[in-house]
Amino acid sequence: MQILPSPVASAAPCDSTSHIENPIRLREDLEERGYVFVRGLLPEALLREVRADIANVLARAGWLDPRFDPLEARANPGVGPFVESVSPEYAPVYDRILHLESFHSLPHHPRLVRLFRDLFDEEPLLHPRHIARIVFPNATEETTPPHQDYIHIRGSKNTLTAWFPLGDCPRDLGGLMALEGSHHLGLLPFVEARGAGNKGIVIKDFKGRWVGTDYRAGDVMVFNSLTVHSGSPNQTGNCLRLSMDVRATPLSEPVHPSSLLPHMQRVTWEQIYSGWKSASNQRYWEKLNLVLAEDERTAVKGY
Repeated sequence: MQILPSPVASAAPCDSTSHIENPIRLREDLEERGYVFVRGLLPEALLREVRADIANVLARAGWLDPRFDPLEARANPGVGPFVESVSPEYAPVYDRILHLESFHSLPHHPRLVRLFRDLFDEEPLLHPRHIARIVFPNATEETTPPHQDYIHIRGSKNTLTAWFPLGDCPRDLGGLMALEGSHHLGLLPFVEARGAGNKGIVIKDFKGRWVGTDYRAGDVMVFNSLTVHSGSPNQTGNCLRLSMDVRATPLSEPVHPSSLLPHMQRVTWEQIYSGWKSASNQRYWEKLNLVLAEDERTAVKGY
């Protein structure tokens, strides 16, 4: 057995866009491959609004090159790279992103909620612990290693993650890659590793293919919590990669209590909601009849 190294090449993912009106086919795609890839699911204009709000936070922190439009997310050549898992400078800036109302509203878009519903064949619980990823160029050693989400989030193994970039994400910007069919292997051993989540999986003689693509604004990759996936290095040299992770569980299945807390747990929901214009997306999960998982063995604060 060996630690699975970060992938160096990938094939294009199978495209389920033509099945978007056929929930049975979508579920078949997910069961077969461990992921569903849909082009243009989310409106580009809405993504641009969230990207602009995050970019303004980064600009005020001095992370962006002031010579360019903040929407371009050009890295300030004299700053960073700051990395989620190791740089103390990352935390206070990231916490300001967590306060953005637009960041928490985007995951409730009807098209994304419907996709979760169709894949579960029941109502989804949208986890409120949404995650922003800000990936600097020239930080290749901290690229998220191949891993499974379940070891971090627990609860139901049927939990799904939707990953999507907040803007166009060509391969050299460092998009997500998934190991096709790897969810059939079940829960794999893992070891400490560098990169977001700090866990790498151990695997033996699996011949599945790595899939990835030039993502466009609006594209969404949804994958099972047992699907092995990885980041790829940001090799642009001067641009930040901005993306989001949004998770959901079938409402009838258990959710780990930590998934109902703000990401990283450095700020409270009360602090996050301060100054919001709408209450519609605040503490919505408290109105639902949830099944809470009892497994508290894992530290899930950071993923």
